[in-house]
Amino acid sequence: MLDALSLPGGSTICDATGLLLKQGVAAVLNACNTSGVAYPLTTAQVVSEVNAAIASCDKDTILNEVTRLNNFNNGVGGCPLN
Repeated sequence: MLDALSLPGGSTICDATGLLLKQGVAAVLNACNTSGVAYPLTTAQVVSEVNAAIASCDKDTILNEVTRLNNFNNGVGGCPLN
């Protein structure tokens, strides 16, 4: 997990995959939290969605999932604590 969190971004499909792995790790950690903060995905959903995006071998699909998970991970649309 720590390796995935340190992956750099860039312009290639491998770079996009690195960004997805970074957001995926953060999403897994958020999904399995025990602090009572509601996360919109389960750990299984995160793993399934990340795997599907990577398996697509499509940079746009991967980057769309990066954006989606980033929005969930950073509370875009409102803080879940409110």
